[in-house]
Amino acid sequence: MLRPGLKIHFVGIGGVGMSGLAKVLLEKGMVVSGSDINLNNYTESLCSRGAKIFKGHKSSSVRDADIVVYSSSISSRNIELIEARRLKKPVLSRLTLFQEFTKAYRSIMVTGTHGKTTTTSLIAYILLNLGLDPTVLLGGDLNPFGNARLGKSEYLAAELDESDGEFVKVKPALAIITNIENDHLDHFENFSGLTSAFEKFIMSTSKGLILCRDDKVLQGLQSRIVGKKFSTYGFNPGCDYRAYVVSAGRESRFNFFCKDKLLGEVHLPIPGRHNILNAAAAISAALTLGLEFNKVREVLSHFQGAARRFELKGEEKGVKVIEDYGHHPTEIKAVLSSARLCRPRRILVIFQPHRYTRTRLLMDEFTCAFSDADILAITDIYSAGEKNISRVSSKDIVRCIKKKGHKNVSYFKTPEEAAAFAKGEAKEGDMIFILGAGDVNRISKKILHDL
Repeated sequence: MLRPGLKIHFVGIGGVGMSGLAKVLLEKGMVVSGSDINLNNYTESLCSRGAKIFKGHKSSSVRDADIVVYSSSISSRNIELIEARRLKKPVLSRLTLFQEFTKAYRSIMVTGTHGKTTTTSLIAYILLNLGLDPTVLLGGDLNPFGNARLGKSEYLAAELDESDGEFVKVKPALAIITNIENDHLDHFENFSGLTSAFEKFIMSTSKGLILCRDDKVLQGLQSRIVGKKFSTYGFNPGCDYRAYVVSAGRESRFNFFCKDKLLGEVHLPIPGRHNILNAAAAISAALTLGLEFNKVREVLSHFQGAARRFELKGEEKGVKVIEDYGHHPTEIKAVLSSARLCRPRRILVIFQPHRYTRTRLLMDEFTCAFSDADILAITDIYSAGEKNISRVSSKDIVRCIKKKGHKNVSYFKTPEEAAAFAKGEAKEGDMIFILGAGDVNRISKKILHDL
């Protein structure tokens, strides 16, 4: 189906997954166009490479397309999809096109609630620096190529999004599942539906499979996997691939074992036990592919992390400003506990909640996620295109956190207002964390400029 010259129109092209897929298809010789309500650095990059990008959605935008592709955030009532169906054009979800694209590759894919982007970035970084020239599709940015690159080899390292359930259709050569936790319940309705989808994915994976043994939900699923070969990784002594933490402060060091055999110590220049776990997954994948451990650990000693994953944006007057994409309570707790290991004077957090449904469904978890924050500023919820049917607000989170006893939490309508507050509070030795999956990262430069 995919061939040079094919005209593909992406509805919702500004998303990181959509723009990445559009980028590699453009480089493979396809004619790419796309539309989105808001344009960003991804759409600007596509424009510079020859894509035709429209701001806003219009029925005329799809008329020249051979195929129309939509992201999971796009409503079925979108005017471009309605027009494409009227014209009897093929209309595909992003994951359907992604599945078609991956058929040409020996694909290594990472899925799970947390750690997908960093784990996939680590795998891509290993393959790239060992000369294997992979094609890469990420849910974030990795220097030097951003969210995607087209390689010349058979290898593809990709993040597999579980949010709308379509991931069960994808058949990677090697699949890694990091964990399963409450999220995307707006689609799955309940946690049982989510775990059932992962179980279906596991049972349909016909080739390599690597699971985190430390995750309790995956432990339960492992007991039900019959007649299927898989490997495990984690901190648990029973893992096939095991990490033993030596230190997890500003940087991380850990011993890595295959079965009970010590392969050696690994130095990872990013902090946190959660990143050691991500690295253990990446090393497990590399060894499964037949790569040499000593070469892999040498590569990892230079890894600087993916963008917006504990990313140091700068330092002014002794105050560090750090961005992280963390928007789920578990991710937030992991980031802030890692920050505490860095021994700052204080931790100041600006958090922008992401989606009304996530905020409502995980309210209790959010209430307990910020115990390591000395000062907390919460902005309005980033809707990501959702309607606020349940009338939830950031003020609800602030009220619940205060009830739990946090003495310094405030509500601000915009990220800019929160930035002004943080700038006024920050003192030498503090760390300012900008957390969220929306557009809150736009304030990083302003904070550094104003300090």
